Amino acid sequence: MTTLGTVKSWNDDEGWGVLTSPELDEDVWAHFAYVEAEGFRELGPGAAVEFDYEQPPGGQDGFTYRATRVRQLDP
Repeated sequence: MTTLGTVKSWNDDEGWGVLTSPELDEDVWAHFAYVEAEGFRELGPGAAVEFDYEQPPGGQDGFTYRATRVRQLDP
């Protein structure tokens, strides 16, 4: 599924962060490997994003949803 949202937090050192969307009831875990960008893939808090997500069995690091494709809208 695809939705619009924002980056709630991002940790460059660990390579992951949290996305939020008004269409979802919980935050979404995101990993740098799924960020579609050239070079170093990072996101800044507050950045607008479009992302695909899934609900893996057992969740992901305490999150119900996991982003599978993330695109920043306003780099």
